[in-house]
Order: sequence, then C-alpha cells, then structure tokens
Amino acid sequence: MKKAIVTVLLVLILSCLYAEKSAVPYVSLDGSSIDFLWNDCLQTRIDLGVNFSSGFGISFPLTLLSDTTYSDVTLLDFGLFLNYRPFSDGFFVSVSLFQMGMYFGLDKPAQGNPYLNEVAFGYTWHVSSHLFLEPKLLIRDPSGVFQNEYDIISGVFPDYAPVRFSVSLGWDFLAAPVPETGGEESMRQEGETVQ
Repeated sequence: MKKAIVTVLLVLILSCLYAEKSAVPYVSLDGSSIDFLWNDCLQTRIDLGVNFSSGFGISFPLTLLSDTTYSDVTLLDFGLFLNYRPFSDGFFVSVSLFQMGMYFGLDKPAQGNPYLNEVAFGYTWHVSSHLFLEPKLLIRDPSGVFQNEYDIISGVFPDYAPVRFSVSLGWDFLAAPVPETGGEESMRQEGETVQ
C-alpha cells in the first residue's frame, strides 16, 4: 500500500513538472527554531518545494520536534502541501494534502503515529533574485479533525502550540523553462533575429 501511494504521488508530481512551462525548485529553513533557547522544545523545519508559473506549487516540509529537557522523545513530521502564490512576491496560502508524524525515542507515546493537518498564511519577499524571506502564520488542525493527535503531541511537547509564527529563509534554484512551440509569430521573430 505504501509503495502504491508513493508511486501515485511521484507520477502526479512528475506530470505536473512536465506540464508546466517553468518550474522553480526551492529550499527554505525555519529561522524561528532559535526559540529552543528559552523553550523546552526544539522545533525546526525545512521545506523542499517547486513553484510553477501558474501560481501553484507543491512543497514537502520536514519538521523535527525534540524535547531538550529530560525526555527521550522526538517527533518527525512530514507531508505534501499545496501552495498558492498569486504573485511571485506577496501573499501566499499553503494547505496540507497529506501530513503525518513518526515518534522516536524511549519515551514515545504508545498511541502510534499521528496524522496531522496544517494551514499557513504568509508573505514572500525576494531579497535578491534567488534569496527570499517568508514570515508566515502556521495554524495546526484548523478544522479540529485531529484534535486527539494534537492533544497527545501537546502532552509530550508542552511548547507545541496550535498557532505558530515563523520566519523562513529560502533559496530559489534556477528555473528550468521549457521552450514554447510557437506558430507563425514565433517563427517570424526567429527569422527577424537571424537577418
């Protein structure tokens, strides 16, 4: 079953990449993870994603929660998110399509792996052509569907809040534009440049 889900996801992602005229891969790191200095929980996140020219994108966030006090428990949270960025810079919305966590350590809860849900609202500022900053507001389980899982996580990690503000620092990699196959207009422009 797991292999089938991974295969379907890979086919969908690759078909989306092939269908787009340009796809810009990016990576970003949550700079708000420095709050472990005054909290008892380390929360760090890395996002790997692709933005398409249509304003939509997909991302694969990987979040690590670790107790920095006496408990030996870690939660690794990962998922598939749909992002909507109507402008290259500006407002964006991110919604989890699939998200789950896995506990590690001697003090992990007996309930098993949690399924999660998350929505984020934010703003993207490109500092340079590739470097960007994204302040965003993360709302965990906005519909209350996974309340039991979030109660367990909050019991294990007391500093795990349902709403979290974060600032991500990211890097856009080079875009890979696919050349357009054109009609008369593109042939006319090519002919003009040759002459």
